[in-house]
Amino acid sequence: MGYRLRQANYSVAVVEHDIALRQQLVDALDRQGYHVSDFTFAEDCIKHLSTNDSCDLLITTLHLPKMNGIELLKTIKTMAPWVSVVIMSGHADIPTAMEAVNNGAADFIVKPFDISEVLHKLDNILKRFEASTGEMLTSVERRILTMIMDGLSNKEIARKTHRSVRTVEVHRSHIMHKIHAHNIVELVQKAAAK
Repeated sequence: MGYRLRQANYSVAVVEHDIALRQQLVDALDRQGYHVSDFTFAEDCIKHLSTNDSCDLLITTLHLPKMNGIELLKTIKTMAPWVSVVIMSGHADIPTAMEAVNNGAADFIVKPFDISEVLHKLDNILKRFEASTGEMLTSVERRILTMIMDGLSNKEIARKTHRSVRTVEVHRSHIMHKIHAHNIVELVQKAAAK
């Protein structure tokens, strides 16, 4: 494997029903120093992400049992808009790729693929993520950002996170600084565009 990703504390989720392919991706990402979670079903990934804020990138196959990759993409973009999503498919066509991109996918990968090329693509996506957000959000900041996106007030966020309103205000200020947003409208727009 000629290409080497930058060492970074990124968290990646892989959703793929083909066990051998999923293991190949998990092993390759794990060797690069990434924290990897893997799932056979989209529903398991959603359940995991609803209780765990630390996901920067999601790699999912298009054709999954029950919920397909596009439906998973839409769900993830609603619950965690900062997560970059990559769709993989062995039956790729232009309309499907366009649908994925139009729904917020960061990239579309055609199977079979060369693992080093995939790692290179993922590295570029994470570089763009870093450039657009400046510094990485902490898991607490991500959780608070999600609540801001849901329209919760500082007081409501404080109650849900068991923190003081002042602490929430400080977190909110850090989030705005890291995302380079000057007001709440800009914050929501930039977060939703991830």
